[in-house]
Amino acid sequence: MLSWVKIHRKIITLLIFFFLVTGWFLAWVWSVPVGGVMGGPDELMRLLVPQYIHNHGTLPTGYDSEAIYGTYYWSYAFYPQFLGPIISALFMGIVGLVHNTPHALDLAARLTSVLFAVGTVAVVGLITRKLFEKNSYKEIYMYAAMILVAAWPQFAFLAGYVNNDIIALFGVSVIIYACLLGLKDNWNYKNSLLLAVGFIVCILGYVNSYGFVLFGGLFFIASLVMQNQAVKKIWIMIGVVAITTLVVAGPFFIRNAVIYNGDFLGMRTFKERSIEGERDNGGNSQQTYAEVVKRSSATIFVDKQYITNQSESFIARFGAMNIRPSNSQILIYEIFIIVGGLGLLWMLFAYRKKILTQANRQKLFYGIFILLGSITTIGLSIYYTLAIDYQPQGRYIIYLLAPLIVFGFYGLIFAFNKIFVKRYQIAALSIFILLYGFNSLFLFKQYIMPLN
Repeated sequence: MLSWVKIHRKIITLLIFFFLVTGWFLAWVWSVPVGGVMGGPDELMRLLVPQYIHNHGTLPTGYDSEAIYGTYYWSYAFYPQFLGPIISALFMGIVGLVHNTPHALDLAARLTSVLFAVGTVAVVGLITRKLFEKNSYKEIYMYAAMILVAAWPQFAFLAGYVNNDIIALFGVSVIIYACLLGLKDNWNYKNSLLLAVGFIVCILGYVNSYGFVLFGGLFFIASLVMQNQAVKKIWIMIGVVAITTLVVAGPFFIRNAVIYNGDFLGMRTFKERSIEGERDNGGNSQQTYAEVVKRSSATIFVDKQYITNQSESFIARFGAMNIRPSNSQILIYEIFIIVGGLGLLWMLFAYRKKILTQANRQKLFYGIFILLGSITTIGLSIYYTLAIDYQPQGRYIIYLLAPLIVFGFYGLIFAFNKIFVKRYQIAALSIFILLYGFNSLFLFKQYIMPLN
């Protein structure tokens, strides 16, 4: 009887928590303007795709006039990442039944971002609980980690407008969680299908998250072999992941290849149309790093302005990256990164001999997979800036937030456990989480609420 009461209380607490988290994200949806320099970057351009689907019931191409933004022939319909627009169109259809105004439909489209933001918070909680499954404080740690990600300013901003970055971030979180399950519980059909879901969401979310798909897949195969599972079962589970991913995501890329003469990613056609728009209308629609700064591409690695813009907008820059909190206001997020990172390095050094043992090979590969996925994400962002368009925006590397929160929190707990005596550890964590959360509320009140 007592156990059922405890379970009931846990469920009620969890429901209340996610009710508050959803309300937090909806407040951003309501407050962030649709369009303009104070709104979400590229939102008006992205909205054209779900609007087309809502109006016509079919997917647009990049040549459809209703899906083209501005005079440069820009259209996100060239890209095969249609997961977000399809779900947004569904929300628009539901809301349109009771309030069919343009503004109401635009806000309805934003509910997709809220959905994937809440999902990301939930998965981060599951990852944290799994990492600390043998710790008596695992429930407290789970809620603390979920607050850390939900209150991350740039994440909350992404939850408030139409974009694909928040979708791919959810996919990355699912991949990390599925691989953790495969590591701790061994691979089975259930967590293999979960891995496929993560792959699908990333593939149909945003290209910059593809590094986690690549290295998540390599970890999946390597750990299957390390677990000494039957060869037949290994091939069946690989087939389950590959076939599920291809069946769901493949048709969108095949459609692109057919429509755009083999351009399955749509990037080449988008660029060609942009150049055509420049020729017809004048101006420069997209410029590479070297064209903008008038210096060699190699200088990007020591370019203080580029690095600052990229890193700050990863933490907190709103609007068209023109609303910037002060250094003191983003200090607590930087403290989390520094303390969490140092704590993780401290832990790795303390257990360096144990980590390199034969028994911990899978754990080592798991860490390497996350590290390489993160490096690839940064590399793709740099490549885009150097080869296509100079846009040092943190949202292009926001996929790093999932591993940063989870493993930064792991490092934070290790550091707190070493610094504070046991009876003060939870108190210290609680104070930090309260300061962190209230700081995010203050940023919202100061910079976002006045925009409505």
